[in-house]
Amino acid sequence: MLLSTIKGTSPVRSTSNGVRRLRAAELPRDRMVVMYCNSGSLSAQAAFALRLLGHDNVKVLQDGIEGWKAKGGFDANQRSLGKAKP
Repeated sequence: MLLSTIKGTSPVRSTSNGVRRLRAAELPRDRMVVMYCNSGSLSAQAAFALRLLGHDNVKVLQDGIEGWKAKGGFDANQRSLGKAKP
């Protein structure tokens, strides 16, 4: 069950199908890939697997989606860019 997503993302679930997607290299090699899960631990494992498969530009969302939301999510990002809504 996917509880939350970030707009514009393409989920890779931690199932056998998700593993097949990683192996099939369906993820772009010409752009940054950011892996995230609820807490950050599964995404770190997936990022490690991607690096073994030759993906160089792989990042992990520290503390997962729950940590990102707790820190303000998109609102915090907008504030850091000086674009916060009044």
